[in-house]
Amino acid sequence: MKTSPNIEAVRKLCERWAWLSEKEFAELLAQNCIYYDVPFPRAQAVGPKAAYAKLSPLQRDWDIGLEVTSIVGDADTVIAERVEHFRNKSNAVEPFDLPVVGVFEIADGKIKAWRDYWDKSAAEPLLRFIAISSGQRTPNQATGDKR
Repeated sequence: MKTSPNIEAVRKLCERWAWLSEKEFAELLAQNCIYYDVPFPRAQAVGPKAAYAKLSPLQRDWDIGLEVTSIVGDADTVIAERVEHFRNKSNAVEPFDLPVVGVFEIADGKIKAWRDYWDKSAAEPLLRFIAISSGQRTPNQATGDKR
């Protein structure tokens, strides 16, 4: 059975976003594509350049493995369930797996909307690393918890 071009485009994005170039983002995303990182509703990225700028810095500090576990779609919508495996390159925080469901709207062969749904508590090591790297106190530091 042949897979639709829409599913293939979403699969490519989901399996490779951590390594895609800005040009490759532009090949997959519409110029007005809106990337919603749903747990952070004000952190939208509009357009392939903004999506690339939001996601590509993760490569600097993290080894990232990307695994699509299920993907389905129709003419205009693709839903991809995946697991993103994160290991901090400096071992500053423990490795973790982040289950994600992405909903993608497609128009004219390009992704026009991309919504990622994930549980913030599952990404606690990533959020803690970001806080430490930016000099913010983590909740554990504020309470004196040594965990």
